[in-house]
Amino acid sequence: MTTPFRLKLLLTLSLMYCAVHNPVHAGEPEDVIARVGAETITFRELDVTINSSAMIGMTIPGPGTPERTIMRLTLLDKAITADILYLDALDKGVDKNPVVLDDIERFSNAILGSMYKEKYLVGDLPVSDEEIRDFFKKNYEAGAPFTQDVHMAIESILRKQKFKHKLATLRERLRQGVEVEVFGDRLDMSADAERKSSEVVAMAGGVPVTWGQVRQQMTLAGQDNSPAARRERLETFIDSRLMAEKARAAGLDREKSYLRRLKEFTKSKLVNIHRAVLAEEMSPTDDEIREFYKNNRDSIVVDEHRKIQMLMVKTREEAEEIKQKIESGELTFYQAASEYSIDPNAKMNLGELGWVPKGSGFPELDKVTFDLEVGAIGGPVETPAGWHLVTVLDQRDGQFENIEDRETWKKTRRLLVHDIEKRYVTDLRKTTFTVEVYEDVFSRLTQKEVDALKANQAAKAGAGGG
Repeated sequence: MTTPFRLKLLLTLSLMYCAVHNPVHAGEPEDVIARVGAETITFRELDVTINSSAMIGMTIPGPGTPERTIMRLTLLDKAITADILYLDALDKGVDKNPVVLDDIERFSNAILGSMYKEKYLVGDLPVSDEEIRDFFKKNYEAGAPFTQDVHMAIESILRKQKFKHKLATLRERLRQGVEVEVFGDRLDMSADAERKSSEVVAMAGGVPVTWGQVRQQMTLAGQDNSPAARRERLETFIDSRLMAEKARAAGLDREKSYLRRLKEFTKSKLVNIHRAVLAEEMSPTDDEIREFYKNNRDSIVVDEHRKIQMLMVKTREEAEEIKQKIESGELTFYQAASEYSIDPNAKMNLGELGWVPKGSGFPELDKVTFDLEVGAIGGPVETPAGWHLVTVLDQRDGQFENIEDRETWKKTRRLLVHDIEKRYVTDLRKTTFTVEVYEDVFSRLTQKEVDALKANQAAKAGAGGG
């Protein structure tokens, strides 16, 4: 039987993209839920993105909930858009841009250098029982108990000492057999503006290091620009490049973890640059911005909001009597809402309804509410539900109500550019890049999560009942 939620899911997928069954491709993960050209999107990728949202303060819907599925669908749409722009960027040769190539090479060297340092220059740092016992004898009082906690603490200390020693000799070991020459006279900050990108500032293993390759590290704002500090940053760059070269020679550039991270960085870089170029090319005219605001004003304007507290009774007389008691100080609004309001939620929320936008309630009540000063009591006001008293606890002014306002203009332009990009991507999807969404896989994995949640809840209920 098809549930209402499943019907909603199927409808959402059909509106977004053509849902088809997933063809099995050898070597691919089993949770591929979409394909854009040769690019794949997996169920796990969406969950990784969702779970990382906690790091930026977003609320994460729980596994097996409809809200989590809706968030997955939103992220799936964004991932498909990103893949379309990535493929379009490749078609347009954005990956040949020298700036892009430099950034990708810099990222690649950093990752490979880190992998090489960890695996070959630092590596595992074993600590023997003999070393631990010897440290214990030299540094602990006679008769002190040698517990497991003490053993672990000493092991940690010795490992840190070994790591520190290895780092101290890292450059020496890395550069064995490699001739390195740094031209310190070419690092003077006063000549940065005139220095050409092609100027050689160092030689490492017979390969030149140019100013263009290290300019970014050398000219970051707020850092120490003394000759010694600049030289050390250049030396660090050389170390990183040497480690990357050794990593490639050792085959670390064929490891899956490296290839995955490089692909993620490259895709993100190309998409961001391509988006910026498209935004420039699609730059709307002033008349187009004003027309867009006129046609979409309701979705751009943020209405005035009031944080309100309200109580409701059956008669005007009762409302007048309660209002008089509140204004005289005989009752607080909280007490009145709890004791007299016929709203079934009043006992729990004490009449607090939170933030409400202008125009969202009964017209007669809305008018009184949004004419009140903060702290004043309005009413009695009659609605089909009863007689109301209302007070305003706080207020937020309306925003983006005038297109000539600078912030309104910026927001409208940003939304228009996004809308133009969306239409551009939709056209690419229809004419250039094949997009397939595998609803069968998405539904199966979603249902699996729902079933696991129900089983866990049942197990907890059973344990509690026992």
